[in-house]
Amino acid sequence: MSDNINGLLYEMRLLKGAAERRRDDIDNWEERLADNRLYQQMQAAKADLVEIKRKEAALRGALTLAAVAQFEKTGEKKINAWVGIRVTERPEYHFKTALNWAITQASAHGHYDFLDLNRRLFEAEAKNLRQSVTSELDFVSWKPMKSIAVASDLSDVPPADLVEIDD
Repeated sequence: MSDNINGLLYEMRLLKGAAERRRDDIDNWEERLADNRLYQQMQAAKADLVEIKRKEAALRGALTLAAVAQFEKTGEKKINAWVGIRVTERPEYHFKTALNWAITQASAHGHYDFLDLNRRLFEAEAKNLRQSVTSELDFVSWKPMKSIAVASDLSDVPPADLVEIDD
């Protein structure tokens, strides 16, 4: 499993380098647009960059699946030196129930901030009330969300077998 992760990371490293080189090419060509041939080369480089970014997004998805699978198997959040797992929770609730709660709060306690059900404020309040034993927000459940954190510098990822992924 970790060979697969290292392979994905190594391919991501290669793509990041390719993207950086293409950005440099684009910057250089934009300065010299007087020559139509250079303009065509720049357009081709931009198309390459779009394709590289698409592949990078697909790799990130595959890396996320592999890393989360390894985390669920081992319980270790630090997958390796370049990848870690973040576990957060997202509130889930029925909008109309939350809106009724907001209207009740507005009339009973003067919490007029909740009258239009500002989702950001409501979810912050739900998080605060979650700790309460007598929480009045029993209609809110919390769904664990797993995501990955990838180091920004992948230059020291060792070469590994490239992994084919389905885009």
